[in-house]
Amino acid sequence: MHPPRFARHAASVLAVASLGGASPAAAAVLYATVTVTTDTPDTTPGDGFCIDAAGECSLRAAIDEANALPEGSFVRVSSGVVDPVVLDGPLVVGATVQLEGLAIVGGCGGAVFELEGAPYGLELFGVDLENGCADGEASAIEARDGGYVLLDTCSVTGFERTDRAAIDVLGGDVVLYDSVLQRNRHLLDGNGYGGAVAVWWGSLDVTGSIFVENEAAAGGAVAALGSPTTVQLGTRFEMNIATLGSGGGLFFQSLEANPLAVSDTYFLGNDAPDSVGGAADVDARDTTATFDRVAFYGNAALNCGALWLWSEAASMTSSSLLHNFADNLGAALCVSGSMDLINSTVFQNLSGLGGGAFESSLDGVIRAGNSLIALNYSTPFETDCTGEVESLGHNLVSRVGFWGEDPICDGFDFFLGDRVGSVGHSIALHLGGVGVWGDSPFGLPTLKILRASPAVEGGDPALCPGYDQNLHPPVDADRDGSPVCDVGAHEWGVR
Repeated sequence: MHPPRFARHAASVLAVASLGGASPAAAAVLYATVTVTTDTPDTTPGDGFCIDAAGECSLRAAIDEANALPEGSFVRVSSGVVDPVVLDGPLVVGATVQLEGLAIVGGCGGAVFELEGAPYGLELFGVDLENGCADGEASAIEARDGGYVLLDTCSVTGFERTDRAAIDVLGGDVVLYDSVLQRNRHLLDGNGYGGAVAVWWGSLDVTGSIFVENEAAAGGAVAALGSPTTVQLGTRFEMNIATLGSGGGLFFQSLEANPLAVSDTYFLGNDAPDSVGGAADVDARDTTATFDRVAFYGNAALNCGALWLWSEAASMTSSSLLHNFADNLGAALCVSGSMDLINSTVFQNLSGLGGGAFESSLDGVIRAGNSLIALNYSTPFETDCTGEVESLGHNLVSRVGFWGEDPICDGFDFFLGDRVGSVGHSIALHLGGVGVWGDSPFGLPTLKILRASPAVEGGDPALCPGYDQNLHPPVDADRDGSPVCDVGAHEWGVR
């Protein structure tokens, strides 16, 4: 595992030698400044000088020199040019290299950076990677034997390759901070995982990053297989597509005890038109999957419009599933196994066959508490859900349909504090509109409730998470000095 981000960045100032001086005999932290945008090799790798035939320091010459340094050296390469560096082919990296402030246009064939693997790493700060291959295939970064990749405030744009994601790492670690990955395509039909990022048997940590219009057979934006994965703090998946398989935004498969944790994240308009999980397909059958303060809006799939989840230990808390669509079953989500749905809102999702809100009849059960499930629609039942629900109490459900005398979505219980309507007899919920309410740090939409709503202070204090979807604490609506959380993902009084 790579050291923490700031510790490694701070280490780069402890230089004991420079690429402009004599070649060091031992590992060191070294510096080079790119002075030319052309793709020219170093004249004498290993002599301690980043110099091409024209006397300039090109990016390739800096990498050539880095690769020739003793094991354990750390090389920091900064930009001394304004225009993009234009490459003719891949840069093979056999050292730990940090790049800052460069714009790089890649060439055809292979990846811009081909990391040789452990113990090496590639750290990019403020680097823009763009595909410059008009008639062939190229990717941004690949590592096939471990190592680690760190992107901080970077962009990765327009890469297309049959056998790789734009960033494709086997057995290594990938960390993304505040970066944008857009319009990348993994072209392999059937087994093409991850348009922007694919991590196999490593780890993935994503913070505050944006994935837009990426495409793959499965995991349109991101695929994590056998890799513990964290997605958090303002990350957004927008308009990504799984062309043949599942997980329009995210495809996660634990393969063993590798957990998934998603928080403060927005899935918007992702699609899996021929499979399941328009926003995400999560196979966490051997481990845990948690969703905290997550918004799913306008995602679509053949089945399970927003989320397909397979786990025996999953939870979703203070989250919203809004206006998602499934051609067949489960407009918002489908569950195989078990999931706790706590203080969440499931509103106006639409499915073609059953489970307007969710489908849990696939050997699964949803354990719902303090949740608002309202005005979802499916044909032919016109009901919010189908399958098995175990009530944890204090839910509001606009309508439960019936097949003859049997409820289609069984398990809600008046004696546990649930209020449930039926087709033709919906309860008055007094709902507002969908939007971003209050001082939302991550811009996550949810459904507003009005003061007259039974959701206001209607939650069970034993289940209350302490904050709503946008990190607002409970409001003392009745001014009795004891605030209790509202039902659903949004606190009344937050405007």
